[in-house]
Amino acid sequence: HNAERQEALLAALAAELGTVVSARPAAAGTHLVVRIEDVSLSATQLAMRARAMGVAVEPLSFSRRVDAGDREVLLHYARLTPGEIREGVRLLARAAERRSLGAGAGAASA
Repeated sequence: HNAERQEALLAALAAELGTVVSARPAAAGTHLVVRIEDVSLSATQLAMRARAMGVAVEPLSFSRRVDAGDREVLLHYARLTPGEIREGVRLLARAAERRSLGAGAGAASA
């Protein structure tokens, strides 16, 4: 089941976020590390915007002892259906849009 979920996540990331992020399949596990390639967007910014839309995304910098920048997020998928994964990534793509910078959290929750 996790392989199917991971495939759904990778496909949704490619379809919705294209070159904004990059991710590679993991041999095992229930989460993916996703690198933000858009230099105008940090992992912390993306996580805050996504949370305002009801999507939990964890900046990997929160889990590291050594500063490796704020370019990666951790996406968990074990408890989600492929449909929930696609919807979450669709919202994540909206959170990553540059025009949402000025919208503020209030507009995102409307």
